[in-house]
Amino acid sequence: MRDYIKSIIEEINNASKEKNTDYFCLTRDIFQARLDSYISHTGQYLLSAVKKCESDLEAIKVAFTEQISGRAPEQRGNGLKFVLESVKEKKWSLYFQSGGACCIIENGNVEFLEEDGIFPGCIAVLKAGAD
Repeated sequence: MRDYIKSIIEEINNASKEKNTDYFCLTRDIFQARLDSYISHTGQYLLSAVKKCESDLEAIKVAFTEQISGRAPEQRGNGLKFVLESVKEKKWSLYFQSGGACCIIENGNVEFLEEDGIFPGCIAVLKAGAD
């Protein structure tokens, strides 16, 4: 899976340099519209639960493992804990990187690592089913 992730990151980095709008959204509204369209066409509702964490290892750990409360009256802030449990339960794989830190879930195991390269923004790669 690591080679697959590296190829995706390389593709995104190239798209970033070229400012390719197929990969990047100029505003949050455009991103939300694309996400809503993707979910309605694919039924991949779990992907909408993947949210951006801060850019260091501690932020990734907190986002996936600790209870975070949203602002009242919103019921937000715990989406990545839901993602972690769902991915483990379904025996899927997830690679999530923000900045220089990542969370890898494979075969029910969760690992938090610092990566050599810093990714500009965040990336989540979800793989359903067996390898």
